[in-house]
Amino acid sequence: MAKYESEVPNEETGLLVDNLDAGNLVDQLDELKGADNVKPKTNASIYNETHKLYGAAKQSMANWKKRYTKALMLAKMQPSDSSGNDIDSKDFPFAGASVAMLPYIFEAMLDFHGRAVPDLVWSEDLVSVKINGAKVPELEIPEGAPPEQAQQIQAQYDAQVEKMEKVKEDRASRVKEYSNYQITNDVPLWRDSTDKALLALPCVGTYYKKTYFNSDLKKICSDLKMADKIVFDMACESFSEAPDKFEEVTYSRNELIGYIRGDQAWDIDEDDLEDDKHSFDFIEAHTWIDLDEDGIKEPYCAVLYPAKNKIVYLYPDYDEDLIHYSEGGALVRIEDKEVYTQTIFLPDPEGGPMGVGWGILLGPMFTAINTLLRDNIDAGTLNLTTANSGLIAMGIGKGRGNRQQAGPIDVQMGQLTPVEMGGVQGSLQQNVLQLPFSGPSSTLFELMSFLIDSARTMTTAAYNVEAQTGEAASLYLARLQQGLKTPNSIVMRVYGAQRKEFQKIGLLNFKHHDSFKYNKVLDLPTEANMKADFNPDDCDVNLVADPSKGSDIERVGKAQNVYDIALGQMERVGRSVVDIRQASIDLMEALGTDDVDRLAPEPPQGPSPEEQEAKQKEAAREAMLMEFENRKIAVDESKHELEKFKHEAEKLKQVRDSALELTKAGLQADLDESTITKNYAESLAKLVKDAGLSYGDALNQVTRIEDQFIESEGGQLNGRPIQTIKQDPSRDMA
Repeated sequence: MAKYESEVPNEETGLLVDNLDAGNLVDQLDELKGADNVKPKTNASIYNETHKLYGAAKQSMANWKKRYTKALMLAKMQPSDSSGNDIDSKDFPFAGASVAMLPYIFEAMLDFHGRAVPDLVWSEDLVSVKINGAKVPELEIPEGAPPEQAQQIQAQYDAQVEKMEKVKEDRASRVKEYSNYQITNDVPLWRDSTDKALLALPCVGTYYKKTYFNSDLKKICSDLKMADKIVFDMACESFSEAPDKFEEVTYSRNELIGYIRGDQAWDIDEDDLEDDKHSFDFIEAHTWIDLDEDGIKEPYCAVLYPAKNKIVYLYPDYDEDLIHYSEGGALVRIEDKEVYTQTIFLPDPEGGPMGVGWGILLGPMFTAINTLLRDNIDAGTLNLTTANSGLIAMGIGKGRGNRQQAGPIDVQMGQLTPVEMGGVQGSLQQNVLQLPFSGPSSTLFELMSFLIDSARTMTTAAYNVEAQTGEAASLYLARLQQGLKTPNSIVMRVYGAQRKEFQKIGLLNFKHHDSFKYNKVLDLPTEANMKADFNPDDCDVNLVADPSKGSDIERVGKAQNVYDIALGQMERVGRSVVDIRQASIDLMEALGTDDVDRLAPEPPQGPSPEEQEAKQKEAAREAMLMEFENRKIAVDESKHELEKFKHEAEKLKQVRDSALELTKAGLQADLDESTITKNYAESLAKLVKDAGLSYGDALNQVTRIEDQFIESEGGQLNGRPIQTIKQDPSRDMA
């Protein structure tokens, strides 16, 4: 694709650029001057030359057109005669014979249609966008830079990369949002026409999308064009290489008057339109014409009106960026707009430019199947009516002789046809001849069944891959993927064609940008530049759907396999390397489950499984350290209690020993006191006895001696203080 940069031509080639803004060039054909003031071609000469190219191209497609028409008749199950005319019944082998048809082509069409439309037509997101853009230069840190400087340079570089990526992501998001809105809501009938095209494609093998900017509607259109409406030379190797492309168009009266009065200003007098006609046929030619006679043909869009043998509309089929000049300003090459996008089902085995569908490729097989079906039905019908069909011999009246009826006999089904016979004799049964019909042929029925199985194997390959009892899911999935390679390769071709269509829409958005509408649809806080966003130099428009994922049954099988792996790991070891939540989401999405976000809510924000595991290990380590510390404290406390207990025991021992000493001392004192008392009593008694004193006088005498002793000894007795015992006169000493 050309770079969208301004290339300024010189004065000799400026006519090409001027023509872009000149409107309908038909009115200026006689005024245009080419190189060396050579008069350009006239309207009539351009019409004749272009119409001749159209006729030759149409002739080259004649054989293909017959196969195309027959394929459609088979798909619609509409019987036709050898000339291709619709019929409701046959006259052979009898009037009202069967014209039944089997729907296997339509079954194959529905199979492919159901496989393709969910992702390519009815998905909410059809377009994905990637912004390529320049990358940030590689990071360069000066050799020997201090760590602080290196960290600062790295941080600045990371910030710059993040900023650039954010700008690209925001731009891609804007282009994607607008493109999805535009295709599903703004491009007229895009979904309905694409849905219709994908149903017809498996039958006829080809359809086209015409993508252009409608100057009257002020919007981009992408119209469906069935394969029989586009004409080009079949001798070309591919449709894109065909230099001249013609479209057979029919406009209503209102549409035609709109083109006459509108900006295109078609060169038709409204008074010349027949009053009794409600539609008019035209030929839109995208062809090459050397309008200025400079030796290089330029692409033009010319609308031919065969009813008047003239061109009514002529407009350049190129843009300024598609004109290429030499350094000196001379025209060296010019490109056309590529308005049409061809979608094919299967490539032509002969290498032709048209696609091949099941209706064209297997048409003879389906014709044979339908013929065998009709023959068996007709045979059954004849067999049921043989009981009442035949000949009955009739006499010839009163005449005599053996004459017989001469000439052909007109036999009617369901009745006995009388035949005049002479000399009729015997019973009625002997004179009746029933027509011999054996009924449907079992051989033909088996042949029909064989052809049906062969056709279904070819057209619906996925139905032949069934899971076997006890088979591992991964093995079944591998066999399924192998069986679906053929239908998936077909879908990939359709994906590629639709991507080209989306890229053409993106290019038209760049050339016919409307930033006011763009910002209105996006409804962003800041305005965006539509032309800058859709610049095709770095804006890559693609499909959201991934053709490598295959069919629904494949996607479900893959998702189920991954989910089973994750679930098995969870059951065996309690954790899974595979994210089981994401595996569950993928499986539900493959199954088409609604409200997946509610069924699998986002888990609370927290550490990753690895971080969580490390955190658990650290917590366990901390718990072990805490337990060790607690046990150490308990041991220390136990030691302290033991020391305390020992100290208390020592004190108790000391108290016990002291008490024991005191007890001993007390017992000794008591013993001493008892001895003294005994001695005292004995001495007192001896004194009474020896001195001959009375008890009272003896006691007084002893008391005086004791007091003198205490005073002289310092009040001690045996080293201990003593007190004078005051004898109570009333005390009974006895």
